[in-house]
Amino acid sequence: MEKIESRTPRPDDLHGYGTESARWKNIWLTVLGASLAAFALEMFLTPNRIIIGGMKGISGLLAHMTEMQMGIFLMLLNLPFILYSCRKRKNSSFVKAAWGLMLLSGLTMLLHPYPPLIENPLPAAVCGGVILGCGVGLIIRYGGLTDGMQHIAGYLAKLRVSLTIAEIVTLLNIVIFGLAGWAFGWDQAMYSAIAYYAAFKSTEYTLNRFRYRVIRIHSVRAAAIEKTLAATFANASKWMQMHAYAVDELFVIVPRQYEKDILSIVISIDQEAGVTSTSIMQSHESFS
Repeated sequence: MEKIESRTPRPDDLHGYGTESARWKNIWLTVLGASLAAFALEMFLTPNRIIIGGMKGISGLLAHMTEMQMGIFLMLLNLPFILYSCRKRKNSSFVKAAWGLMLLSGLTMLLHPYPPLIENPLPAAVCGGVILGCGVGLIIRYGGLTDGMQHIAGYLAKLRVSLTIAEIVTLLNIVIFGLAGWAFGWDQAMYSAIAYYAAFKSTEYTLNRFRYRVIRIHSVRAAAIEKTLAATFANASKWMQMHAYAVDELFVIVPRQYEKDILSIVISIDQEAGVTSTSIMQSHESFS
């Protein structure tokens, strides 16, 4: 059998995060996320006076009180946090954050003139919350920013407050729901809480579902493959776990975006290797 020469691929060889195709993928998925979020806000939630938590909830309250478009308040309220992030993060991260927020605000204003799809508050809360959560999850997952509430909670957590950021966010959202109940009635506050829960679970699902892949590699050159993967993805080592159960078998738990890169590396080392891939929810403790 002809010996196959292996080498550690250069960054230009990889097709994962950071390449031109991956950047375009991030852009389009951010657009999709912003479209879903704006659709949920303007077609289900805001017309039915359903106020969710965070800056989107405050924006909804202000929009109803002033009769101005919600997208304007989304931009104005979140802009200070984007500018603050600009000082803490790289320029590329700032652009992604601003891009996601501007898309969400612009699409919300674009959809504002259209009538709602559902005028019954209970199904509107459930449908709107689920769709909003999916959209927000996509924006967050691909680098965008949709809400500055976490920044406020993080700042308060530093002021010797004996609460976690999550607990502070929960308290702030309770205040927002209370304001919604005072302004629109307590029935509306209940629908707002339902929408918030649906959005939270939907966001959680979008961020975690199928995020990782278990890749099984069967090869007579398993040791060489493991060495090359470890060298190539050194910067991703905190996400990547390799478990050798036999001398010719590897199991790799890896973020989804690296799957094609790993496949190309395996083939470059052993064209006869067998490779299978399965989606999982979490990467940790899967093969302990």
